[in-house]
Amino acid sequence: MPAEIKGLNEECGVFGVFGAEHAASLTYMGLHTLQHRGQEGAGIVSTDYQTLYQHRDRGLLSEVFADPAELERLVGDGAIGHVRYGTSGHNSIQNVQPFLYRFHDGDIALAHNGNLTNAVTLRRQLEDEGAVFQSDSDTEILIHLIRKHIQSGFINALKQSLNEVKGGFAYLLLQKDRLIAALDPNGFRPLCIGQLENGAYVVTSETCALDIVGAKFVRDVEPGELIIIDRDGLHVDHYTTNTQLAICSMEFIYFARPDSIIHGVTVHNARKQMGRLLAREHPVDADMVIGVPNSSLSAASGYAEEAGLPYEMGLIKSQYVARTFIQPTQELRERAVQMKLSAVRGVVEGKRVIVVDDSIVRGTTSKQIVQMLRRAGAKEVHLLIASPPFRFPCFYGIDVSTRAELMAAHHTVEEMRDLIGVDVNAGYELVKRIKENVKSTNRPGALGGIGAFGGLFDLGELKVKHPVLVSGTDGVGTKLLIAKAMDQHDTIGIDVVAMCVNDVLAQGAEPLYFLDYIATGHNDPAKMADIVAGVAEGCRQAGAALIGGETAEMPDMYDQDEYDLAGTVTGVVEKDDLLTSDQPQAGAILLGLASSGIHSNGFSLVRQILFKDHQVDLAATPAKLGGQTVGQAVLAPTKIYVKPVLPLLKDHLVEGVAHITGGGLIENLPRMFGDDLQAQVDSSAWPSLPVFDCLKELGGLSDDDCWQTFNMGLGMILAVQPDLVDQVKSRLNQAGEACYQVGQLVNRPAGEEKIVIK
Repeated sequence: MPAEIKGLNEECGVFGVFGAEHAASLTYMGLHTLQHRGQEGAGIVSTDYQTLYQHRDRGLLSEVFADPAELERLVGDGAIGHVRYGTSGHNSIQNVQPFLYRFHDGDIALAHNGNLTNAVTLRRQLEDEGAVFQSDSDTEILIHLIRKHIQSGFINALKQSLNEVKGGFAYLLLQKDRLIAALDPNGFRPLCIGQLENGAYVVTSETCALDIVGAKFVRDVEPGELIIIDRDGLHVDHYTTNTQLAICSMEFIYFARPDSIIHGVTVHNARKQMGRLLAREHPVDADMVIGVPNSSLSAASGYAEEAGLPYEMGLIKSQYVARTFIQPTQELRERAVQMKLSAVRGVVEGKRVIVVDDSIVRGTTSKQIVQMLRRAGAKEVHLLIASPPFRFPCFYGIDVSTRAELMAAHHTVEEMRDLIGVDVNAGYELVKRIKENVKSTNRPGALGGIGAFGGLFDLGELKVKHPVLVSGTDGVGTKLLIAKAMDQHDTIGIDVVAMCVNDVLAQGAEPLYFLDYIATGHNDPAKMADIVAGVAEGCRQAGAALIGGETAEMPDMYDQDEYDLAGTVTGVVEKDDLLTSDQPQAGAILLGLASSGIHSNGFSLVRQILFKDHQVDLAATPAKLGGQTVGQAVLAPTKIYVKPVLPLLKDHLVEGVAHITGGGLIENLPRMFGDDLQAQVDSSAWPSLPVFDCLKELGGLSDDDCWQTFNMGLGMILAVQPDLVDQVKSRLNQAGEACYQVGQLVNRPAGEEKIVIK
């Protein structure tokens, strides 16, 4: 590991007491409660007001003090202790704290929780000035700085030194007649003060260590404070007032014990609230909730309570294995997970299991937990994390020194799901994501919710005497490739709804319900949810209920990031109100409703012109597009005409409707009326849309090419008797719909086409 980051491995626990009989024994008890903060080394230094006594070694506290005589030798009424872990190449006795230094003017013991970010620079400067280091821990730097400034007195030297070191630190210093505590200006590491019944003071990393020795909590040490405890009591000083509290979030997420209180917040309650919020943000249909022992149990219980699911003990932890992400090598971390956790087969077998974990760091534990539960027979495994993605290294005292070690730094949530092995549950994630969108489309007649084998609609809710069901189905075509190129998937769902509902509207029907179908190479829940959000928006615009759909994952047919989209709508119309081609009569006026752009047809030609023939940048903003990018212009969603047009149909003001889709005006307008009629269209009657002008110019298209391919600015055309035109135009304008009188129907001359565009 490079020298610049070797000091990043100092997440530890400290405990100090002054003025209490058997101080070393109390410190032992306090360190035992803090053992979760470090399990590879421990030590205690005590004072009898004359001499400092030390014992330290590698291993757990119980191993370091396996011989009771070692603890008995640490006499006196004051003591400080430390538990730590080491990393590869640094787990040596020289790095085990507290450090003890013997000087001619007095001995000093030092314990440190945290990390100094300027350690390399300071160490090099001190070595150049003659300092000799006995360890490779950044903790030792403080002592050398103090000695450098000692001529100004110990406390002044300490203050000056604390202003020179940068980073996260909670220091305990023990001299023969006093205990001193100091916290960094941001309070990254927790440190609190308690008091025993006899008045003696305790300073420690977590309040749980106060409880074990019977000390009453007094207060937290504040950033920038210097706490001095001697025979006269407790004195509060400051080495800086330039402070801002920023406690490390990992204390609440992972490090601290659930029964500890940090700055007034009980860790258990904080984690439980994380679980509740997780349940609101990521609900899952499952049989039970289990937590990953021990730091995730609180969050799991909060999730279970919020979700109304049973909270079960599906994983058992061996209490004799060190924390896995603190292990020095990846191989040891992987083995440690297997030693540490076991799945309870009788609980999880055949069940849909939600596993709540506190965080994902390297991903070692998460992957093996999923595999373990599957081997134990879990039917489904849903892994949920109670904290945000851990993407950046910590430089203030956590054993994560580079981004290379962090799974979330290099992978999206979807990629992490694949690596961990929970991608089979992506469908359930998608269901969860789209529930609210589906719910927003409800209308009278829609029954149930998503997740059943079929969508349900109660026709009895309709006030129709002789109902005729009208169904339409369509897709979005190669417009999907534009959405893919722009990585924008929240509007093409509107397109697929529009293509269907506008078709059934053209026969006089009111859209009732819609079903979508998405085929993909890889079920990316975020992308699929965006698509369905667009479908739901289209359904809301059309007044149709989204009552079901299907997402088919077919990696052998589609590349991983490819998908296709189609939909089906069912509408209803009174039999007598059904629009047929024999209804429009000669003399009817043709009213054109403005389109929003290309809509969803002709994209093979669009792509040929823009990207194959001319390599146009989607982000380009040609002057002719009036500030729009090319991508925005071509991806503009298809307009849905249901709400402005349907009331006109129900009031019998319209006798024919043409939806202008594939084939343009040339093919679609003649579908509205009989063979004995001709539509005469005045192309100057409505404004030309810039996007069509650009395509015509770039592609060298003729007028006939355009009329046979594009809607040319009209998405729907209505046939209206002359005496009703003003009324229809007025109502369309009130509905915010741009409407143009574009032509009329006449008796068709022999031998002429059904449509003439002038």
